Amino acid sequence: MGGIAKAEKDLKAAIHKFGDKAERVLEPVWGLIREAARSKEFTVPKLTIYVPEDIGLGDTLKKELNRVDMLSGQITGIFIPEAVKPDTTVNVILFMHGDKVRLWDQTGTVRDYWNLPGIPLRQGLNTSKKNFILVAPTLGRKAGSEFGNLGTNIDDHLDHILEALHQLGAPEFKLSKAPDIGQLIIAGHSGAYGPITDLLASIQKYRKKITEFWFFDILYPNLVPNLASFTQPIYAYFVNGSGTESNSRKLAATRRSNVFVMENVDFDIVKGKEQRRAIKHDFLMQRFWLDRCQRIGTNGTDPDDKKRMIKG
Repeated sequence: MGGIAKAEKDLKAAIHKFGDKAERVLEPVWGLIREAARSKEFTVPKLTIYVPEDIGLGDTLKKELNRVDMLSGQITGIFIPEAVKPDTTVNVILFMHGDKVRLWDQTGTVRDYWNLPGIPLRQGLNTSKKNFILVAPTLGRKAGSEFGNLGTNIDDHLDHILEALHQLGAPEFKLSKAPDIGQLIIAGHSGAYGPITDLLASIQKYRKKITEFWFFDILYPNLVPNLASFTQPIYAYFVNGSGTESNSRKLAATRRSNVFVMENVDFDIVKGKEQRRAIKHDFLMQRFWLDRCQRIGTNGTDPDDKKRMIKG
């Protein structure tokens, strides 16, 4: 565990031990620790930058975050893996998290989210050695409805992130000016259907930069009309028997060559025979994240993907 993360854990334990009075006393100390980690973090290779980014969610997060996390508030995480070198353009995976339930404690920021052992977003991208950075904003507890203006102002938000790369990255990621986006992948899990629905309708400046969509069990609404004008590969995973199955099958039924709808299954060999094993909703993104990172640009041709694809 990194030094800052360990200090946070120890201080949090002290707060729980001594109660609310200790929280008021220790809050400024924890605040200093949190703010020291706001700009840069090295616990996962190579570099993570935290950017204060107003997505119109300030009032919501004030009610939802604990008092120490409120010092960070609306932050967006930017992870730069080892494979990415400073250049005039960067390839971006824009990831929206789901609701803060079960694996998460219903509070906290994206810093807490991708530091969870069960959320290997940065580790997976780094392992894939793909030339992409990862951008992940902090959404509300109910991400499907608490995402501020992230979807409708997505072009502006991406502009701000690119400028932050220029301003905050040096010397580890030194840039002479804000880079442009080369390729853009839109990804999300579960409650990310909220911001992604708005994004599909509003993105303009960076629309032509989109190269793929990764949907990890987000099709609670019917997004078939929203996706009709996009010709980029759409990878949509769903959980059989869940609230996303019907709309996932509707998407598959369009039979468009760029649409790849996949079941939540793995294939195990038991006594020489292949057996299907269901992957639960909470672990769907975690299971298939590395696959998608490694298979960027394969356009649905990977044999392992094809085993999961359903026909319309």
